[in-house]
Amino acid sequence: MTTEAVKNIAETAALILAGGYFLYRAFMGYFLPNVALVLSCVREDQLDSDVVAIRVIVEKGGAGGLQIHDARAIVRVADQPDQELELLGISRWTYDPGPLPKFKRLRPKESSDSPRLNLSPGDRIQLAGVCHVPASAVARVEVAILGRVLRSLYMSQWKAADIVLPQKISVGLNAKKLPANTGLEPTARD
Repeated sequence: MTTEAVKNIAETAALILAGGYFLYRAFMGYFLPNVALVLSCVREDQLDSDVVAIRVIVEKGGAGGLQIHDARAIVRVADQPDQELELLGISRWTYDPGPLPKFKRLRPKESSDSPRLNLSPGDRIQLAGVCHVPASAVARVEVAILGRVLRSLYMSQWKAADIVLPQKISVGLNAKKLPANTGLEPTARD
């Protein structure tokens, strides 16, 4: 074998191994978008029902950009129809020219040119929603975010869930008030 043939075999083997490495990384999910969701729910007493405020923090990991297409929450309470909420904070606003050149002013209206919000690596946004639930009912909250890596054809979905307990639980004459459930730590009775 000549040195040229050995060199060609080594280059071919290196290309095959490099291609195999990237296929392995793709198979293991390395190129999937990494996104973290933190869901917290706060429940407040009202006269005949409670208000549940839903807050979702979406944090983009360190690789690639993300385009958010939709963000929704569903609140389930026993013996009640499900409440589906579109979360606030995912659409881009339009802008107008300002009083000075190269100065723009935001208008709180969804942009028709580019309505999707993009997140760069390390970006973090907060989304929110609110609903009413019966005062004595346990509420189950699920949140889903739909998006894709920038310039990709494939959509991805991320979910988070929380259980929101009533603030007052009546057991005979002993009524206990529970601390507000933030969803970030376990809820314990007083």
